[in-house]
Amino acid sequence: MSEEKTTQKPKSQEKDLEIKKEQKEVNENNSAKEGEEKTAIKENSTEKNEKKVETEKNSVKEKTVKDKNIISTSEIKTGMYIKVYQKISEVDSKGKEKIRTQAFEGLVIRRKHGNQTGATFTVRKEYKTGHVVEKIYPINLPSIEKVELLKNLNKVKKSKILFVRNKKRRKLKYETI
Repeated sequence: MSEEKTTQKPKSQEKDLEIKKEQKEVNENNSAKEGEEKTAIKENSTEKNEKKVETEKNSVKEKTVKDKNIISTSEIKTGMYIKVYQKISEVDSKGKEKIRTQAFEGLVIRRKHGNQTGATFTVRKEYKTGHVVEKIYPINLPSIEKVELLKNLNKVKKSKILFVRNKKRRKLKYETI
């Protein structure tokens, strides 16, 4: 009887070892398949990137420069000359709602309340006819699509540059971007 017991223990251990080997093989096969899938995904992504590069090369250089100058509303500071793109919904005479994008370009003359939920910035635009328009935008306004930085003042030492409103104002010096 003692002989049978000793032979049974090694058999069970052998079975356990065989099971462990099979599990390792299965895991190795799965990892190899995952590796193949990852390389396939990487190849597809590199093809897409190459296509994007080709389309960027074909596009006008001005468009790529403008894309680089897009900033978030939290990055807006006093003295920036920006262009704000805002979605506006209008109702036709037939009752259909149309959504269009309106751009407003001007100088940021005020920034209030930091990055709080109620924070705002004021943009001022002067036309050649002498008319002036100032718009106040909340920073977290959902209808703002994007903000594009066009120019930047060299040195702004005040948080509110309201002296720009005066008729006898000095000319502003902008950095080229």
